Amino acid sequence: MNEVKNGSILVAHPDLDDPDFGRSVILILRHEEEGSIGVNVAVKPVDGTCIHKSGPLPLQTPICLRKHEAAFTSSEVIADTGYSFCAVHSESEAEEPVPGSMVLIGHAGWKRGQLAREMSLGAWIPTTTSLEAILTAPVAERWKIAAAGAGIAVEE
Repeated sequence: MNEVKNGSILVAHPDLDDPDFGRSVILILRHEEEGSIGVNVAVKPVDGTCIHKSGPLPLQTPICLRKHEAAFTSSEVIADTGYSFCAVHSESEAEEPVPGSMVLIGHAGWKRGQLAREMSLGAWIPTTTSLEAILTAPVAERWKIAAAGAGIAVEE
């Protein structure tokens, strides 16, 4: 389960005291030899909007993470999750996302070997919790749900 791949979900260790990554649940969108890109799916929307700042690094264009359907021809499927993501091209797409979806404006990035090192130090733990279970939960509960699937004892 420690092998990271596209679609892996990683939970921040409870002791990770970082303003960008504490209590994060990271969905890995791309994991390649050169590095990894992921988005935090456990962040509250920005200023009462439907848009989530899902990492400290900017995206060229916002993306929508949603349950995959064959009709979404411009979407990139995320392996083993039943979800896909695509660019958001209009304000209306960002203002009224489909239930269970997220509009994201940031990402997290790791250089070659960086994520593996952070995982070996225990900063990130893979979870067995499904992406659907995480995304359909209230944002405030997502880290706890993912942490339980990673075997992390969560204090109430």
